[in-house]
Formats: sequence, C-alpha cells, structure tokens
Amino acid sequence: HRTTVMQSIVYSAILNNTGTLVKESVIGDVESQILSKVNNFKTSGNGSYPGGFISSNKYKVSLLIDTGTIYVCAAVPAFSNKIIGLFLAEIRTEWKTGSKRGAAMEEYLRHQMSHFSKLDDSSDQLAQVSKQLDQVKGTMRDNLDTLLVRGEKLELVQDRTENLVDSTTDFRKQSDRLRCQMKKQNIFLTIGLIVLVICVLLAIGGGIWLIVDMTT
Repeated sequence: HRTTVMQSIVYSAILNNTGTLVKESVIGDVESQILSKVNNFKTSGNGSYPGGFISSNKYKVSLLIDTGTIYVCAAVPAFSNKIIGLFLAEIRTEWKTGSKRGAAMEEYLRHQMSHFSKLDDSSDQLAQVSKQLDQVKGTMRDNLDTLLVRGEKLELVQDRTENLVDSTTDFRKQSDRLRCQMKKQNIFLTIGLIVLVICVLLAIGGGIWLIVDMTT
C-alpha cells in the first residue's frame, strides 16, 4: 500500500512509553533513525506539550507531546512548520476520539499525510483546515463546559436529595414524639373521665341515700 510518489510528509507515528502504537511511512531507510531520535527526546520532553523539531540527515522530525502520548511527523526540510503543526494537531484530535485503531488508523495517517503534503502556507485549504481544527477545539471546550455544568447540577441535586432525606428523618422523629405525647394525653384524659364518672356516681348515690333518710 506504499505510494511511489514523493510527498512532503514521509513518516508519521503515534507512540507512548510502551512503544509505537501506530505508524505509517512512505520511506524505509530512515525510520529507525527517526525513532531513535524520538526515544532520546522522550526522556527530556515527557510530561510537556512542545512541538519540538529534531534534525535528521534528510528529514525534519516534529513532535507533539500530549499527556504521555507522542505524535511524530517527518517531512522534507523545506516543508512548512505551520502545516506540520496542523497535521500533528489533526492526528492527535482523531486519536483522542478513539474511533480508529490499528489498520483503520494507519489508513487515516496515510490519507492525512498525502492531504497535508499538498497544502502550502498560502493555500485556502490550509485556512479551511485551521478553521476546522479551531471548530473542533471549540466543540471540545463546549463539551467540557457542558460536562462541568452538568456535574455542578448533579452535585446540587445530590445536596438537595441529602437535605430532603435529613428533613424526612427529622419529620419522622417529630411525628414519633407527637404520637407519644398524644398517647399520654389520651391516657390521662381517660383516667380523668373515669375519676369524674366515679365522683358523679358517688355524688348521685349519696343524694339518693339522703332522700331516703329524709322520707323515712
């Protein structure tokens, strides 16, 4: 699947600390040299986000390091650094989506290498690609903002739920205390009624005996 047409971007790869994840090349004679230079750079550039340039015998090797993943581009020395930067940003965006891996990502790299090789600094296509990348970054920022807002709303709902649970618990405790108080009041009221009835009966009974005594 290698092309025989000379193009400006001749090699690209995605690596991490474990090794090469995916690569695509239209050359074969300098790949090991490129990778050896990249591995030497990994030690000093790990954890940063530079677009570093490494000189090679024939090619300009450019790196974009993002959270432990290294995106590599090798191009002819005269090729535009701006276009290389856009190419690296493009393959990083695609890799982060996770939609392509293995052969599918190799095919994607091959297509993008050919596509960006045809661009120049004054090209309308370059401006369009730059605009598309800005739109992608804007969309990613918007999605992140949405997730943050959603996280805040979920936290607010959680707080309200916890407050509702606490209020329900307090209401249950107050209901239990009120129920106990009402039971005690009912008991006292019942005892009072019984005493009152007994007193009435005693009073009525005494009156009857008094009437009998007066009539005899």
